[in-house]
Amino acid sequence: MRVDVVGLKFEVTDAIREYADSKVEKLSRYFDGIQLITIRLAQPAGRDFEVELVVVHASNAFDAVDPKLRPVMQHLRFVKFKGFKQLSKQDASLGRGQKHTYNVAGGRKVEVQLLGRDAKAAKIRVQVFDPNGSKTLDSTLSVHRNKTFMVAGPRYDGGVLIFPLTARY
Repeated sequence: MRVDVVGLKFEVTDAIREYADSKVEKLSRYFDGIQLITIRLAQPAGRDFEVELVVVHASNAFDAVDPKLRPVMQHLRFVKFKGFKQLSKQDASLGRGQKHTYNVAGGRKVEVQLLGRDAKAAKIRVQVFDPNGSKTLDSTLSVHRNKTFMVAGPRYDGGVLIFPLTARY
């Protein structure tokens, strides 16, 4: 018996395929002569996309690295600062075209909008606003699925703010 597992608008992992195969095996007890079974899987519509924004203060005023930053330290090691402190970590679920605004250190705001996505990457618009509401950054990024993209730049308390942005879906 041949089993085809098809993901509609997402990639079928080996674990999903193995799970489907184990469930389909039971059908042969009830039906004789099955030659082909096709299983089509779809993700539920709506908010199945999560954006995580971490706010990091990078500075030479301190020499320590916050242990909470271990998952993103591989990216931060290229920055010229010695000390890194996580100031906040926030999540938001977005549907296509939806926006979310994060309040971050120094009275700034970071607005994230999901423009689109496919099995490999998400297209995200990121805007950073200063405390006066003026836009200091407006960029469209391609963030690989379940990966992190670093947005850095605004000065803050003798260093800079860095925004590791993770797209999960």
